[in-house]
Amino acid sequence: MVFQDESVDWVDALFRGLGGGDQAIVPRHWALEISNSFLMAVRRGRMKREELDRALQILLALPIQADLIADSVVFEKIPVLAEKSQLTMPRISSWRCESGSRFEPSKGQLRAPASSAGATLAR
Repeated sequence: MVFQDESVDWVDALFRGLGGGDQAIVPRHWALEISNSFLMAVRRGRMKREELDRALQILLALPIQADLIADSVVFEKIPVLAEKSQLTMPRISSWRCESGSRFEPSKGQLRAPASSAGATLAR
């Protein structure tokens, strides 16, 4: 963990899994968000520039892959699911999509709206 005062069990478990052979699929804007949060930490004095470089190198070495959701999915499927589930579009779009209608939610909150929208949920 970069910020020891913000240690969270599930994040620690995620990094242990990534170090042990698991893979992660992240939204395509993930690298920008992570880089920006580290840059803000440097500007606020929470980390040194060298620590930022090291943290980014560690992330680059992990099996993390950006999910390149087709724009047609973003414009056609995601708004429908967001509206039906009462979740935000970024929350919906952060779930992995394949073949235009396959979503991998972290909560059961999306099951009924996805089903009624004709999307298949990944297990």
